[in-house]
Amino acid sequence: MKNYCFIKLKACMMLLAAAGVMYSCSLETDDFPDTDLQFAQLRIAQDVAGSCDGDCIEPGTEIYYPFSDMATGSAGPNTKSVSYTAYNTETDFVVEVTYVTSGRSNAEATISIDIDGDEVEYTGVISGSKVSHTVPLAEDWAGCDEVAFSILQEGLGQPITFSERYALIPVCLGLGFEDVTSITGKTWMDRNLGASRVAESSTDSEAYGDLYQWGRAADGHQTIHRFDGDGKTTSGTTTTLSSTDQPGHGDFIIGSTDWRATQNDNLWQGVDGVNNPCPSGYRLPTQAEWGEERATWSSNNAAGAFESPLKLTVAGVRTSSGLFQEGGNIGYYWSSTVFGAGNLLRDMRILSSSATEGFNFPASGLSVRCIKD
Repeated sequence: MKNYCFIKLKACMMLLAAAGVMYSCSLETDDFPDTDLQFAQLRIAQDVAGSCDGDCIEPGTEIYYPFSDMATGSAGPNTKSVSYTAYNTETDFVVEVTYVTSGRSNAEATISIDIDGDEVEYTGVISGSKVSHTVPLAEDWAGCDEVAFSILQEGLGQPITFSERYALIPVCLGLGFEDVTSITGKTWMDRNLGASRVAESSTDSEAYGDLYQWGRAADGHQTIHRFDGDGKTTSGTTTTLSSTDQPGHGDFIIGSTDWRATQNDNLWQGVDGVNNPCPSGYRLPTQAEWGEERATWSSNNAAGAFESPLKLTVAGVRTSSGLFQEGGNIGYYWSSTVFGAGNLLRDMRILSSSATEGFNFPASGLSVRCIKD
């Protein structure tokens, strides 16, 4: 059985749990430079010399990291060659088994696939030299998860068995973003976390990005289907509060003012914050830093926010009940600043008439724009 790697996942990320080694890895953001991670979608990578090389997958990749192996065996007076190719598509994990032998037209292969304890077995006739088995990827599977599969090809003489193990890794969002320098001289990401591009207007849905609950890592809860072709699925919801800093799933936690059973105000403090969702070297801005930016805008409203070098959008909010509100009307942006009382955190909100400092509950889903430390 081949070695497999545990991709380092910050604080042992829940959705990276989607492959056999749940919670046993810890993802360092340095392993995914210039990247916002989405764990609800997966790809596959084979361990090479004990390392996955910090890869993540660019959205829209049709087939990623196909790997193959081949073996030969006796088939009566002849020999047979049996090979497989395994890969991920945008939504599925696929194993294709092929055999080559003279004088025989078909055979059978049993393919057993196990991802995070979910096992699927399939037996099919290799007709035309190939049998293919596809397993849809569930949203609770994610990078750093282990996928194991075995193939048994009997008939045609001596059986041939493959037993393989790989590591799933997450999709990269925001890959290729650039730094932008604001009028204050600070360096920011040029788009919201999870956004497909720099905004072309304040209501550009492709630049809205994800909506994060304050203090949570990029574990899948933040994902939202924004426009046709974005490749995203809006995260599900649960009313079960988390007793830890990583809930262990990608659901949006609703029904309370906080997603945690007890609030932790330290999760998004600086680049070393436990659940800092920003790329390596970036962090959440403070309330004061947002105030400095607003003071430089041509107008203190949505028009001025978009005209600024940051090209800010009005992406709306996901409430603590899981509902989406004010998309295209109001932009809500988290800061790292704690309000000081009542379980509240500071935010900045942008309207057509004004831009102001406000506060929100940790369970609310707001936009995140990262600043360079």
